[in-house]
Amino acid sequence: MNKDTHIASSCYYYGSGNKGNFFVKVNGKAVGCLPDENGYLSLHKRWKKGDVVEVAFDMPIHRVYTNDKIKANAGKVALMRGPVLFCLEGVDNQFNIEEMNFPVSSSVGYAYDSTILNGTHILKGEGFVHGKAVQFKAVPYYLWQNRGISAMTMLLNEQSDSVKEKCPDYEGMQTNG
Repeated sequence: MNKDTHIASSCYYYGSGNKGNFFVKVNGKAVGCLPDENGYLSLHKRWKKGDVVEVAFDMPIHRVYTNDKIKANAGKVALMRGPVLFCLEGVDNQFNIEEMNFPVSSSVGYAYDSTILNGTHILKGEGFVHGKAVQFKAVPYYLWQNRGISAMTMLLNEQSDSVKEKCPDYEGMQTNG
């Protein structure tokens, strides 16, 4: 497979069509360019040693949904900021993270937390466990399980009926240790 090979996929989609703004500079000067139909930017110039390309883009927080055909994920949502997937870990949240509801009406914010692994950006928001409001913290998925073994979830229950009883087989799965 090479960079020009594209694979059609419909396993997930963003809950918001907002992809954010971006700008590109070459050697400190703004370059006007638009992404092609596949989302790629092409910069055409005679490149020289020392040329500097700067790219800055918004990284809005998205709700990411799986395809409706994936029944096990019905009513669930993942959170991403730009290309970064986030997860909830038990070590940060003093409630059963698998029982938390995160309704469509709930908002989520972005913050820096200096107490996690010498500092990282996190998502913070409000969810509900058995009808009681709880504050949650989500860390980038790539940092998962760097502070001991604890529960982890990437898929949040957006609808209260998506909180299901645990399957006996699930209890015995070794996923993080």
